[in-house]
Amino acid sequence: MSMEPDWREALPTVPPGYRLHAALFTTFEPAQPSLLVEHLLPSVLTLARGLDPEPEARSLYFGELAVALERLRGRLTVISSSPSRASDPAVTMGAAYPWLWRYVTPLFTGENGAATQHAKLWMLHWVTEGRAGKERSEALEIVISSANLTLSSLRDQLQAGWRAFLPLGARGARARRDTWGPLPRFLEALGESAGTQAATPTAAFVELLARCECPEGVQLVASIPAALQGTGETSRWGIRALGKAAPDGHGPLRVQVCAPFVGEWQERAFRQWCLGLDVKPDAVALSWIDSRHPWAQEAGGGWLMSRRTLDALLAGGLRLRRLGYDAGKLTQRFHDSHRPEEPRWSHAKLYLLRRGRARRLLVTSANFSTSAWGSGDTGPRNFELGVLIESDWPIQPEEEAFDERHSVHTTESPVRPVDTELLWGQALWDGKTVELTCRAPAGAEAPDVQVSGAPAQAVLKDSLTPARKGGWEGAVPWGDGKRPPLMAVFSCGTETLEVPVLDMRTAKDFAQTPLPEVDPEVAQALRDALLMEAYGWPMVEAEDLQAMLRGEPSSGAALETAEDYSVKAFTEARHDFLKVEAWAQQLDAARAFGTGEYERILADGARLAELFQRRAVKSRLPAALVAEEFLWRLKEARS
Repeated sequence: MSMEPDWREALPTVPPGYRLHAALFTTFEPAQPSLLVEHLLPSVLTLARGLDPEPEARSLYFGELAVALERLRGRLTVISSSPSRASDPAVTMGAAYPWLWRYVTPLFTGENGAATQHAKLWMLHWVTEGRAGKERSEALEIVISSANLTLSSLRDQLQAGWRAFLPLGARGARARRDTWGPLPRFLEALGESAGTQAATPTAAFVELLARCECPEGVQLVASIPAALQGTGETSRWGIRALGKAAPDGHGPLRVQVCAPFVGEWQERAFRQWCLGLDVKPDAVALSWIDSRHPWAQEAGGGWLMSRRTLDALLAGGLRLRRLGYDAGKLTQRFHDSHRPEEPRWSHAKLYLLRRGRARRLLVTSANFSTSAWGSGDTGPRNFELGVLIESDWPIQPEEEAFDERHSVHTTESPVRPVDTELLWGQALWDGKTVELTCRAPAGAEAPDVQVSGAPAQAVLKDSLTPARKGGWEGAVPWGDGKRPPLMAVFSCGTETLEVPVLDMRTAKDFAQTPLPEVDPEVAQALRDALLMEAYGWPMVEAEDLQAMLRGEPSSGAALETAEDYSVKAFTEARHDFLKVEAWAQQLDAARAFGTGEYERILADGARLAELFQRRAVKSRLPAALVAEEFLWRLKEARS
């Protein structure tokens, strides 16, 4: 089966007829809140509004977004490397929209030992809207790519990726799960490394893999850190796994590599890497750029390889191929579909394995480094993930050999990650206390920690003490549910590590949290209107916010006070009873889908009953009748 590449938008969108039920994202750099809030989340949630600079419309957008995220609380997870290992200083998790992490759970690898999370895996669980008496459909969307969850990754870079949309069966089967090769075990290891809160979401998606088969002609290749590999697992990961996946046939294996980052290599390590792949060193070609290429400029790209590494690779037998570039043009095409005016630089990582007429293309997160692949007896240090498909080399035009006219783009200093004293941290808040844990190298001084919330002056400090299982731990009291803690900053000497505070409160307590980016005076009225909107009442408009501030009902979602109760009251009540019925149908449909969904809709019904009881004080009969209907339905559902 041939899968020829084409150009697509990177962000996933809602499939027709579906809504998002859960999602797991992995990224190297911690997810950038502005990308999630302004781009990714609106793309995957069924929102009626877009982000608007006008104050009233902006409040409506953030109110709707927060309500939608609250419904998915505990089911949206992002796993990345520790913030201390982020390569982009512009990516800070608390700089913009720090409230996001109340709803989306950010987790970091490294809790039980050094581990760099470098895979780019997006898994989205989609469900159709439930209707009583109708079976609900489910699907799993999987994206494996080179794209991090940062604005620069999607705005300034070209990425390579693979996407599949797979209907889910009613029950899981071990045989279906096994078609995914290393992916289930990869997710389990990721859950082990990212702390106690990671096991549940990773296990949930492993279960989904057992309900669908990996597409025919697709093979996954992955790396997990050597320290997390079990006995006898070595050959499942890294370069040895890629060697086992190479195409069969007659003739020697040839490998072509294109990756923007080349780690530090020694000649011996490169030859051992080739042995693991069972390829001769002179049959490995690296596509690279010359010093005049726009991607070689500091402002134009991120391609990195040290001069020392280039000398070692050439001494080991590697062949170098030059990506075509015409200095007379402002930019150079990377592919036939690449627009000539396109300013973005390639962040794609591609490996072509050729034997005879067989062609297998690996689209992966793995750069050309020993950290990604391992070499000889040294295993990988990273989480990496790629997909191997039947395809030819996608880069066009064909690369040329370097000659005396072209100098190879290199850096003088070695390309290595920065060492840090603070390796991993976590902060959990139960409504009363923030429990803090961090990991630092043996012999490091005791870290301090600062917990902050909104407003910014709400700051508490403490020093950590040694933990029984290693690392450091501590606790900071915080009982203000109206102003939840947002960020914890660990400090050790001159280094700092900032992590979001995970809100572990019950759904009932969490519901008391004010809506973000919304005037507190209108927040409750807006929450009420959005709740009604979710079950079929008219959509609240931007102009309604001023009425809400004056304590008046909105034109779209509120009940008007009838002057003639003999007719109008019952007309309104009949209209509202249809919405009660819509809520009841969703509740019935949720019975078969799991207790979480059922309990959420049940809680919505209780809030709607309370809402109409409050309105009955002003609008009397219509609201009172609707409240009574909700209370009767709730009693029946709980009996």
